[in-house]
Amino acid sequence: MHDSLGQYDDLLKVAGDYARDADRLRLDVAAMIFPRASNPPSEALLADITQKFSRLIEDIERNIAPGGGKSSFGLTALLQSGFHRDKALLEFLLARHAEQQLEMRLAARSNFPLSHTLPSRLLVDGDHNVAEAAQTILATSSLNRRAAPLEWGVLPPELLHGICWRIVSAQKTEDAGVARQKMLQLLANYDESRIASSAAQKLLHLLGGKHHVALESAEEAGLTLFVSNLARKTLLRYDQLIRLIDLPSISPFAVLQRAAGLNSETAMKNVRAFFGFDRLTPNDIMLFEQGFDQLPSADAKAAVLGWQRENTADGGDVV
Repeated sequence: MHDSLGQYDDLLKVAGDYARDADRLRLDVAAMIFPRASNPPSEALLADITQKFSRLIEDIERNIAPGGGKSSFGLTALLQSGFHRDKALLEFLLARHAEQQLEMRLAARSNFPLSHTLPSRLLVDGDHNVAEAAQTILATSSLNRRAAPLEWGVLPPELLHGICWRIVSAQKTEDAGVARQKMLQLLANYDESRIASSAAQKLLHLLGGKHHVALESAEEAGLTLFVSNLARKTLLRYDQLIRLIDLPSISPFAVLQRAAGLNSETAMKNVRAFFGFDRLTPNDIMLFEQGFDQLPSADAKAAVLGWQRENTADGGDVV
């Protein structure tokens, strides 16, 4: 009996060794698939995020601060309060950076100019709500392709309110009343439906099952509609998807498309639209072509569910 228990001890030791090796391998694979998790952000990324933050504050101050925000009380107050390190704000700014990068890459590589994309074709739709949502999407896409500065209207409501109140609190006592009234006017004019991702969700609802083939093509649907359609199928947030697609590795994008039920030919066209041959190695293409169809759909959905839970645990909301 003692010898038998000893054999079990050996088996448990081997099992423990395998478990540790598997855990190390998981970390190694995660580092390969998500290199930004282990590499510090570039100077260019930090500079872009800083510029986006400053321009957003300037835009709000022009609307609510006495004198048009020329003295930039708000920026100083936000920096002193540490609001520029707020996680929700940083996630928003990182997503807007990724969105602009993807939009510009799509514009450079796509055979579909904006005038030929699905939103452009829907401008003449008989349903006014469809045409209006399409117009919002096209306007945002055009601005992103030109890397235009962000405006206050693109902020989610909770961030807009937080920034506005801090700017007002930074005003001089004699100016605070005027600034508060202007802020209330600005908030009254805020319309969340003008945000491109919100307009895309509305448009997808109005379209029902129409244009499902076009919606699976990043080139034909355009970035916002394409990502919003993926969000609807995977239950991930729009901003989370944008950042996953913008990662240097094509692996997360491949998993997302597999989980959403796209076929390999369509998925590869989308990969090329965002990454192009200049960023794809022959090995990348070979791995994709051999591995995409072999990846069980259930496994892809399980991976996406893990990202969904991870995001919700960090405070994000599921679409």
